[in-house]
Amino acid sequence: MSTNPLPFVGFADDACHSTQNLSFDVWELFDPNDELVILQGTCLGHTTNNIVEYSAVIELFSEAIALGIRVLVVKLDSQLIVLQLNKHYSVRNPNILRMYLRVCLLEINFDYITYLLETMVLCMVFAHGFGQDDFRSMVLDASHVYICIVTLKGT
Repeated sequence: MSTNPLPFVGFADDACHSTQNLSFDVWELFDPNDELVILQGTCLGHTTNNIVEYSAVIELFSEAIALGIRVLVVKLDSQLIVLQLNKHYSVRNPNILRMYLRVCLLEINFDYITYLLETMVLCMVFAHGFGQDDFRSMVLDASHVYICIVTLKGT
């Protein structure tokens, strides 16, 4: 009798663009008991939302692979990216195609992976003690995102 392992859940998203027009990617990973395993984010500079979304997925996969995770559910707030990764839509942009193919190569390391559309993805680093009043601001230090609020879609 074989047992199916419970999936880890990952969130990957683009953070809001700052007043300096910089883009940020953010990824979180939760264990099957809904405990936070890792929350990371980086400043990518000037780029598009789709590139940021794909960058977050690539970083999430890299972290999950390093931790030995084999079953993963990925939640994103971009319907286009979810449809592309679930192979319902094709990728036409050459820059995005390169990132899409990298994701496909990383998928080989998982026994099971699926992508779901999440209407609201919210990331916050709890260790720094920022509250809801701080959600409108972004604090940067060495290109790391300490607080981010992700685009709310469908609300």
